[in-house]
Amino acid sequence: MGWGRVLLCQAAFGLATASQLDKLNFMPVTLRVIAAAAGVSKSTVSLALSGNPRTAEATRRRVAAVAERLGYRPNAAFTRVMHQIRAGRSVSVQSTLGLLHGFPEKNPHLTNAYHGEIVRGAEMRATERGYRLDHLWLREPGMTEARLGRVIRARGISGLFIPRSPEPLVLSLHWDSLPAVTMAYTLVAPRLSRVSAHNQQAMFMCLEKLCALGYRRIGLQLDAKFDDHERFQLAAPFLWYQRLIPPRDRVRLLPPGPWTEASFRVWLKRGRPDAIIVTNDQTPAWLTRLGLEVPRDVGVVIPDFLETAGSFSRVNHRPERIGAAAIDLLIGQLHRNESGLPRIPKTMYVDVEWYEGTSLRRVGPPRLMDLQDLA
Repeated sequence: MGWGRVLLCQAAFGLATASQLDKLNFMPVTLRVIAAAAGVSKSTVSLALSGNPRTAEATRRRVAAVAERLGYRPNAAFTRVMHQIRAGRSVSVQSTLGLLHGFPEKNPHLTNAYHGEIVRGAEMRATERGYRLDHLWLREPGMTEARLGRVIRARGISGLFIPRSPEPLVLSLHWDSLPAVTMAYTLVAPRLSRVSAHNQQAMFMCLEKLCALGYRRIGLQLDAKFDDHERFQLAAPFLWYQRLIPPRDRVRLLPPGPWTEASFRVWLKRGRPDAIIVTNDQTPAWLTRLGLEVPRDVGVVIPDFLETAGSFSRVNHRPERIGAAAIDLLIGQLHRNESGLPRIPKTMYVDVEWYEGTSLRRVGPPRLMDLQDLA
């Protein structure tokens, strides 16, 4: 018996030293390795680990104990293929991922530009990595969580991507066997690893551009729905910035809420901002009805995607990159054979880019603030 097999046998029975176990980390634990450590044949190990009644109960327990001590993890993809072979089915090696959305309409990627770009990026990356992306609609008539679980299993979906939803979601699925990732914070429960646009970077980018053009009284009109989706990622850096400027230049940040034209008019009159960071689709129309011309009377910048953005200066989230990053994160979990709810969820931020629109102008000397590294 070679040194490697001797060491594996020692590890299986708790006899290996710490330094020897470190060396074991670099050795793949296969059925042959377990067989050598347990003193049985490879076929016996295969039958024992699958729970086959042809092996004695004591043997099954002993093989399982050795496999656990050695840190054996089955290859999920290989197991699926072997099940297909044993069942006499045609073998399909292409895995399927699911994209589950909770929009009111069935195909929001055809009408919602932001969501459409996320889907496009996710589909392209899935194809590049050899996967197929299957669409699932949470609000399909007659759909329940139990039925959704059956659909996922019937379609052979091996991992799930849940993008940002218009309303908060709570999902109860069999997560133990389903790797999943989400986007932003609209999935309230369970807590999954997520991908998000780098919204703090977006805010610092907006502030940097406004300061460079000489704007002094910068206001943030924060919509409640955006704040729910992104968890204070715009408000926090804006309040940090306000601490650095003289009190006379601070425009009060109102608690996020449902804005109306009347409440916007009152806030604008009291705060007298010379530039506004906008997260509400209706604000451009409100400014027009108030007789204010952009950028002559007030500068406007948009830190997130708005349907009415047009030629406004704004941050481009590149949502197709967010969709691609979500697929990369999900496939990484599959390759590591990670299923079940993560013990420590991870968050991946995707950098944003600046779009130079026509809604800003130079209004004075630049405010000298070093925000470049933060943006």
